Amino acid sequence: MSIVSFPLARTSLPIGEASKRLGLTARAIRFYEEKGLLESGRDKQGRRSFDCFNLERLAYIASGRQGGLSIRQIADLLDLAPSASGSGREKVEELCRQRLMQLRQDARNVVAFMALRMPGGGSDPDSKLLDPVASSDRSSRRERTAPS
Repeated sequence: MSIVSFPLARTSLPIGEASKRLGLTARAIRFYEEKGLLESGRDKQGRRSFDCFNLERLAYIASGRQGGLSIRQIADLLDLAPSASGSGREKVEELCRQRLMQLRQDARNVVAFMALRMPGGGSDPDSKLLDPVASSDRSSRRERTAPS
């Protein structure tokens, strides 16, 4: 997802416009609102509208979901108050590290499955597509074992 800029001249957007700009369905936006992740106002016709603050939250939520974070994880991150100690940043980094480790494990599981299902034990030339997973694992291990 790219960073979305919301014009300051317009203080809020209706749900349909927010949906288009963020590439989300209106149903997804209502779901996030039901879960307490954001709040909507109402326009003169009683329809949902979102101010800049909630549009930015919505963009953050969408980005987190695309990154594979759960609603609970996103809610926890949204609740963090910015602090000088940087503990909020550390929590975001830790969640991202955990997610990357899970993705690496998922990739290893796919490689193992391919090895079982492909003639020749996965020696198919297309399995080279998965080389970045292996090299990423090696560099990750080097970083963890490198002296500080």
